[in-house]
Amino acid sequence: MFSFFDKFKAKNKKTYDVTNLTPNDLDIGFLFDLNGEHWEVSAKHRYEEEEGGESFELEIKSATETCFLEKSEDEDSPGYILTKRIAIGKIGNNLRRILLKGDEPPDELEFEGRTYYIESQRAAYYFKDCAEGEGEPFISWSYEDDDETHFLIIEQWGEKEFEASVGSLIKEHQIMNILPAQGE
Repeated sequence: MFSFFDKFKAKNKKTYDVTNLTPNDLDIGFLFDLNGEHWEVSAKHRYEEEEGGESFELEIKSATETCFLEKSEDEDSPGYILTKRIAIGKIGNNLRRILLKGDEPPDELEFEGRTYYIESQRAAYYFKDCAEGEGEPFISWSYEDDDETHFLIIEQWGEKEFEASVGSLIKEHQIMNILPAQGE
């Protein structure tokens, strides 16, 4: 039986040309291949900068790990930034202790044999699953290596909670075999 609500759903349903999907089309439920692994987009989160501006992050899962994918806004380095969470204690330099004292993080950090240099600091709001309403405030410090292809991100949530992520720049062509969510 066809109802009024079915008609409404049909009008709001996105349609995709599966022969022409790009990483910009990725959304919740989409499947794709990256670096020889199969991934699924499990969530989409939104960030609002205090000074204006908005960005989105896709939470992606493979059979073995959870990562995050965000479009690079740097015109000199087009592509996507793929990151994964790490324990802040792995970074060293007594970073957590420095931040707990209220001091700024160092201008240079070492992690797994790579040197990262501070690139930016931002205050923003996080909207889990792109929820409406009031976002969760946080401060982040972004670091990059000499080649501007590897990244280290430190986030402070409240007074004592910290998170860290490490990642790299990937090119659009590395994201392959994109399929929309079932039913799309």
